[in-house]
Amino acid sequence: MRRMAYNLLFHTLKSNKDARRRLLSIYVQAGLHAAIRWDKRRRLMGNDLYDFNHATAALAHCRAFFTERPLHSLISAKSIALDKLFECQIISNSADAITYLESLQETAGLSEADDRP
Repeated sequence: MRRMAYNLLFHTLKSNKDARRRLLSIYVQAGLHAAIRWDKRRRLMGNDLYDFNHATAALAHCRAFFTERPLHSLISAKSIALDKLFECQIISNSADAITYLESLQETAGLSEADDRP
């Protein structure tokens, strides 16, 4: 019975884009967990679960997500490509993060002298 429920959920999420959007947390968490389990060289660590929660929130609501390189690689792996699916730019390099933030500042029309939050 349990296996039937898992299969039903898996096939629903796989085939139905609207279901993925509605069950975003489950989809992202399951995808990241499965990607780690699939890679035999990588072990699931306790802090990975916190990283998954941060990634879930960012992918759902943000245009960009700043994180460390291993999570960046996991999120953007071709097998799951969550960054493309949810149109969220994943940044793991501090120089790239600064460049991204500066581009936001330019887009908003703020100057460097403007110290407003």
